[in-house]
Amino acid sequence: MPKEAHKVVVIGHRNPDTDSICSAIAYAELKNRTSTLVCEPRRAGKMNQETEFVLKKFGVTPPRMCTDVNPKIRDVDYREMPGIPGSTSLRRAWKIMRDQQIDTLSITSADNELEGIITVKDLATANMDVFDTAVLAKSRTSYKNILETLNGTMVVGDADAVCTTGHIKIGTATPEMLESSVEKGDIVILSNRYESQLCAIEKEASLLIICNGAKVGRTIQR
Repeated sequence: MPKEAHKVVVIGHRNPDTDSICSAIAYAELKNRTSTLVCEPRRAGKMNQETEFVLKKFGVTPPRMCTDVNPKIRDVDYREMPGIPGSTSLRRAWKIMRDQQIDTLSITSADNELEGIITVKDLATANMDVFDTAVLAKSRTSYKNILETLNGTMVVGDADAVCTTGHIKIGTATPEMLESSVEKGDIVILSNRYESQLCAIEKEASLLIICNGAKVGRTIQR
């Protein structure tokens, strides 16, 4: 449904006299008849007896009193955006901000209650300040979010599961060196080298990320 049109308040000067009140009434009526605006006359003070007499004589309803003309949030032409769950990946949040051309997103619960906000600055800081190789386990990142961020495909496993243990390891070394560096539960980034992939599996790594579009052999998938 379209938003309700903003009401424009037409006000004369403070301590209004008859011409101030009548001018506001006349101009509001003119704009209502000749434009798409929704205008309402108001007064910025108490009416004197002369003005009360004139309005009563011509059967015009006195304008309502207006004591505050400071802008409110409702006066701003803001956009309504649905919230996102806290489990949303940073990449997904950034895509929403980019596509909608906004700088802030609200984080909401399953009951649509506000839990917080995230800004473009938060995303930049998160990406620049991550030096902890256990960050995925500490934040209980889902494999689904990792796949979305890397634009990858799950070959074996449950995409809805989450990382709970281990560090991120780069598996470019020889299998012998991997054997001494990879520990149970680690996340290992590998190439298409079969021996290194097998070594990571034998060391009980929780996740293998195979790069460069390399295919995973059937033996490894078992």
